[in-house]
Amino acid sequence: MSKTVPLAGALAGRSRSFSLAAEMRRTARRPQFWCGAVILVPTILWYAAFAYLPIARGLSLAVVDYDFLSHSSTGFVGLENFRKLFLNPLLFVALRNTAVLAAVQFAAMIPLGLLVATCLVNVRRGMRTYQAAIFLPVVVSLVAISLLFRVLMDPDIGIFNTALATVGLPTSKWLSSPDSALLTLAGIDVWKSLGFTSILLTAGMLNIPAELYDAACVDGVNEGRGSGTSPCRYSGTRSSW
Repeated sequence: MSKTVPLAGALAGRSRSFSLAAEMRRTARRPQFWCGAVILVPTILWYAAFAYLPIARGLSLAVVDYDFLSHSSTGFVGLENFRKLFLNPLLFVALRNTAVLAAVQFAAMIPLGLLVATCLVNVRRGMRTYQAAIFLPVVVSLVAISLLFRVLMDPDIGIFNTALATVGLPTSKWLSSPDSALLTLAGIDVWKSLGFTSILLTAGMLNIPAELYDAACVDGVNEGRGSGTSPCRYSGTRSSW
């Protein structure tokens, strides 16, 4: 009896392995499998070359004494680089700035995105044009955005300071001053990413069932009360979008 149980388990495991192999062979014969593979392989190679390999390279450099000027390494040092990092007083400054930047972005992104989405869902004509214009900064290269705002926020010849001086307001050094650089960077990042948040919230608002808007109209909800998406007007114009 004691020998029968292991034998039955081995036969069951072998049967499962054979069925799994047969299922894999059937899957490999399907054209959908090769179509998916053709689509996924370039993406996997791209991430491997530009995401995973740099991460692995960074981890390997973290445990050696590497000279970036001469591109030479003197050998394995273990956690010595991490010890130096935690003893560096600039580490906590960088962590604080990162926390402040993330907090400002989070606090501004959702309210502004909700405001823009609310405006978009109440547009009668041309909503897709407005969506494309708002989403454009998301797809623009970060390098191009950096060069653009470097020119616009130049303390001497930038358009922003010129406009402020024209109306009699005090100018700013924007990215050139440690007092304003962090908030300026947060504002630029919010502006660049606002389109993505707005489009997601707009899609969610447009997928609200029309029955809810009809019920809101029956209950007397108008543009001055409720969610701000103008339910009575929205339910009648939704089909035109």
